[in-house]
Amino acid sequence: MSRPVLIPLLPALLLALASATTRAAEEGDILCQPLALDCLSRVAGRLDARQQVLTADLQRLSGELAALDRRLAHRASLIDSNETFLGEGRRLYRRLEDLPMARPGPIRFLGQDYQDRAHLKAQLAGLFDEQARLRTAQSREQAVREQLALQQSQWRIHLQAIQDYRAELPRQREVLENLDSLRQRADELEQQRQRFEDALGDLYGVIE
Repeated sequence: MSRPVLIPLLPALLLALASATTRAAEEGDILCQPLALDCLSRVAGRLDARQQVLTADLQRLSGELAALDRRLAHRASLIDSNETFLGEGRRLYRRLEDLPMARPGPIRFLGQDYQDRAHLKAQLAGLFDEQARLRTAQSREQAVREQLALQQSQWRIHLQAIQDYRAELPRQREVLENLDSLRQRADELEQQRQRFEDALGDLYGVIE
């Protein structure tokens, strides 16, 4: 007597679920192998260490930027003062050009006396050279500040990425723990399938 097809619906669903879950577990094991639970702990430790280093670097960089900003502010003040002195000196020199060369008495400028226009002109030339040096230094420091600010922005983006990924690790751990539970459930369903097949075999033996 041929065996009738007597596989009930519920065991078939259990069997299909067991097969699909097993495949998912196997595929997940391949995909998540780098993120095994013990590996997740190591990843978390490395991320925490990197976050600590980046935070310290950002604090140091912020201090350097603050000090550079103070130097730039001081240099800008010197440039403004020097520009004011140059303006006053130019106006004084123009007025002196309208006077005879043999003008008696010293020329008073910035609290100092200059014996003639030639000495005043030399002082103004010195102020002009100083202004050029100040502006060159200012441009150099501003370029350095831009580089530091860019580095700060990049480090902040990196730090935010680390913090975001670190915050995601607990969810990944939960997924992997659930995957372990699915594997266990798949094993249980496989055992149920085996018992069901054994029971069917015994039933067919009785029918025959």
